[in-house]
Amino acid sequence: MDHSLAGQETAGIALTYATWHISKSPELQRQLHAEVQSLKPSLMTDPKAASGITNTSALPDPKKVDSLPLLHAIVTETLRLHAPIPGPQPRQTPKNGCSIGGYYIPGDVRIASLAYTLHRDKEVFPEPEEWNPERWVEEKTRKSPEDEVKHREMQRVFWAFGSGGRMCVGSNFAMNEMKFILAFIYANFETSIVDDEGIEQEDAYTARPIGEKLVIRFTPLKT
Repeated sequence: MDHSLAGQETAGIALTYATWHISKSPELQRQLHAEVQSLKPSLMTDPKAASGITNTSALPDPKKVDSLPLLHAIVTETLRLHAPIPGPQPRQTPKNGCSIGGYYIPGDVRIASLAYTLHRDKEVFPEPEEWNPERWVEEKTRKSPEDEVKHREMQRVFWAFGSGGRMCVGSNFAMNEMKFILAFIYANFETSIVDDEGIEQEDAYTARPIGEKLVIRFTPLKT
């Protein structure tokens, strides 16, 4: 419960932008439909049933949901481009100072890293302002030893949840939650944008859309 309450706004922001991008990408959305509809037990519902849900006793194994390559790529790329907390995460250097990236930093100095900046490093993420889930699809990035190195560097620089001892303790829960929600939506619905005015992220610690809304049309998929 604590994890759910602590992460409701940040997960909501990520889901907003994921749904926005998916709704603008019809071909990718079709691929996602096929991927999530392959899960067993099925997440597909029966609109003719009283509750709409045909199987309330079981959900797909979380490991199966987590291993879906396109779904994982969509969530990860959304967190890269639209980190819910994109700003500085301040720290203080130890009294004796330390070396970071080959540079000596004196003691008791306030330092910070920003997910926004790290996620827009052109050397790591070509065309960083483009939402491109394909960059995370392992089968397509690991074609050579050089590509393997690039993929590891992407994973190292990815900082939506921070890193190290102060990394977000709910990161695994958040990823699982977002994947299940998106899997359920796109196993059953096609989405399209009705109104996305003000979708740009605000400049704040928790970066919501400046318009604080996204209106989406949900159209049931034909079974």
